Amino acid sequence: MFSPKIILALILLPFINYTNASEIILKDAQNFAELFKKQSHLTPHLLQTQYLDIGSKGIEIFTPRRIKSAENMLSMINHNKHVYNQALDICLPQIESLKSEALQTLNETQKVLSQTQSASVYIVFGANNSGGTASVNGLVLGLEVLCSLAQSKEEFKDVFMNFIAHEITHVYQNRAYVTHKNKPEPTLLFVSLHEGIADFVSGLVLNNISNAEILRHTYGLKHEKQLWKRFKSQMNGIKLGDWFYQTDTTNQPNDMGYWIGKRIAKAYYERAENKKEALITLINLKDANAIYRASKYNP
Repeated sequence: MFSPKIILALILLPFINYTNASEIILKDAQNFAELFKKQSHLTPHLLQTQYLDIGSKGIEIFTPRRIKSAENMLSMINHNKHVYNQALDICLPQIESLKSEALQTLNETQKVLSQTQSASVYIVFGANNSGGTASVNGLVLGLEVLCSLAQSKEEFKDVFMNFIAHEITHVYQNRAYVTHKNKPEPTLLFVSLHEGIADFVSGLVLNNISNAEILRHTYGLKHEKQLWKRFKSQMNGIKLGDWFYQTDTTNQPNDMGYWIGKRIAKAYYERAENKKEALITLINLKDANAIYRASKYNP
């Protein structure tokens, strides 16, 4: 049974006017920079009225599960001021010089995935808990987190481009899910493919393994058989366990579910005769088990 939000999305789908032009929108980040630099003592009221209330669609997307509230964001700022200062002093100015290349990455991902409409990229400051997210309306990048993942300008460029390619893929996935007759069941396999496909597409577009992936990629190649045996026994359940966002006594890197999903997506793509159709099938992700079976992934 569809939720009210899904029903509304299906009703409104023919009338949604997605943008045909790529944009990198810095207004939110600039608003935060102006507020942060001129106020020696930030308050929840100042954050709310001079940042969140005047925010773009990106702030609207980023607030519910990430920023949460002005009080929560201020607490994170007060405990991590060096993180925000680094992003403001080093990474925000660098984005201006990367805009042209970022637009090229957006357009190339759109082309690779046979999509006719693009989406806006909103650069924001959040509560130091998320590098990015996506909705049907666009992708939002949390600059303080992205900047903390890099030790140099070259590393930040790598992180920035890979997050753009990854999150724009999620935009196209989310748009595809809206058109499905059945809401996808969030099994471990589905979530792993949802994230792994985005990592796979990012690697396909940029021809690299991002810095954010290196640890789990190295560990995954070394322990692939053991990881797959454990994952396979759990993949049709809805518990994400230690595969996402946390680790347990296995001592494996965080988010190994991304890597397993990427390996299945890669195997599916490489076996497909029609690569263009294969990518469309991966983006639609109508049947996670069918994609797994067709991939013949079995290390």
